[in-house]
Amino acid sequence: MNKDFDEIDLKLISILNEFLIEADEKQHRGNDIYTRRLKQEIGNLGLSLNYSVASSGYDDFESEWLYDITWYKEDSEGRLVQIELIVESEWGTGYNDIKGDFEKLLNSNANRRMMICQAHQNNIEGLFSKLQTAIEVYSGHKGDSFLIAVFDMSSQSDFHFKKFIKN
Repeated sequence: MNKDFDEIDLKLISILNEFLIEADEKQHRGNDIYTRRLKQEIGNLGLSLNYSVASSGYDDFESEWLYDITWYKEDSEGRLVQIELIVESEWGTGYNDIKGDFEKLLNSNANRRMMICQAHQNNIEGLFSKLQTAIEVYSGHKGDSFLIAVFDMSSQSDFHFKKFIKN
């Protein structure tokens, strides 16, 4: 594991890895069910950590905002005071498929950002490299945190994780 993963990163990673076990046991296949289940579990984690959650299609969450999932806090008057996590997922298989959603993460104001995507095994490291370069060249804030989860389409049984911090 990457030494930069913190406690929340490890909980998010655990959700994705546990989902793969569930998907295998229940024979879940397809991007729609992957998206739905992962959004539900990541949203539930946010609720358990006392954040409000925005994501479409769930009774316990607010309607989706700009991102697939948002964890946030409001003050007693209902004013937004913090965005802890934003998540984007894109199941297209190439960098150009992922680029638009990833760029939404680049220009966000959140404590942490997560991208869930997929690639064939021989393209995973290249995808990580392209995403890291995108982080480096964007004139964002130093210290911005990005957790990237790439599903290995070749094995259909692994996520690969890296965390990048904007220098």
